[in-house]
Amino acid sequence: MQWFRCVAPMTLALLASTGLAQEKPKTDAETDWLRGPVKSVVTVSERPSVKWQQSSGPSMVMPILCHDCEYDPDGTRTLSGDVIDGKFYGSIITLTRDANGRVTKRLVAGTPESSLSHDEIVGPWGKTEETDYQDGKIFARQLIQYDQYGHMSDWLTLDANGIQTGRTSTRSAKDGTMLERTSWIHDGELSYHETYNPETDEQNFTRYDESGNAVLTFKFAHNQVISFWEASDETPQFGQGFTSDVGENDRDTFQCTSTSQCVRSRVHFEYAGPGKLNPTTAEWRDASGNLTLGAYCKYEFDEFQNWTKRTVQVWSPDLRQRTLYETDTRTITYWSK
Repeated sequence: MQWFRCVAPMTLALLASTGLAQEKPKTDAETDWLRGPVKSVVTVSERPSVKWQQSSGPSMVMPILCHDCEYDPDGTRTLSGDVIDGKFYGSIITLTRDANGRVTKRLVAGTPESSLSHDEIVGPWGKTEETDYQDGKIFARQLIQYDQYGHMSDWLTLDANGIQTGRTSTRSAKDGTMLERTSWIHDGELSYHETYNPETDEQNFTRYDESGNAVLTFKFAHNQVISFWEASDETPQFGQGFTSDVGENDRDTFQCTSTSQCVRSRVHFEYAGPGKLNPTTAEWRDASGNLTLGAYCKYEFDEFQNWTKRTVQVWSPDLRQRTLYETDTRTITYWSK
């Protein structure tokens, strides 16, 4: 099986490749996990006081990416935020389009002050430049480049004075599989480097300190930790935890330290409807197969298979039974066909 590897804060997500180069770019509405010609969505969430927290790893309860949002007919987001105590907090997005209707620029104003938050230059593959503002002054900038297949190849962040605060360079295969990635922080200080060989299914990862010395390394292949080393036993550290897709509905999570073996656990998912947008069951089991955490969802769907109501129950050894954790209701309007 071919794998797509990517690095996330504190945890490395080892994700299966899905042929990114052949997929049609997703609209903003689709990235918010919505189907059909959505015009707006308004979400109300109620959460009783229940003590339940999942371990570091795959999300067992899918987050609501946009509580209160509006979209253009082509699925481009024009408003994003949440209503709190009757007042909207979030972003109002003004779009500039070319003669063919393609978005070329976004101006984002934060509310309730309606002050400019950031502006974006948009190319054929996505955002290529972003300027962030604070109190009307430039606070930071981002410069993004893509390879010939539309995969992000370079992401540079700068402060108000143009000094580098971060950079990530990625080399990808045509299908989107990550082959090599290097990340720097501050003014060129090396942070980590990783490589992946699709032929051997082997990933190598190394993290560095401010002096350029390796402080954590691991080798991973065929859903197994081949080797792991770290200079310090301090936890948590970036690179100690990582996850890997196993088959269609399972994800393995590994937690490693220098003083013990890597501990594997597995999260099993079941889903409602097409795709994997709406999990009905998520159960986290330890290496012996014992249930340690659970999340269970029930949905009501509209004609476009977007849920309009979601009820979430959770389980833990402390709770001892499935307990109501959250109830979400959504009002969705659509552009006429």
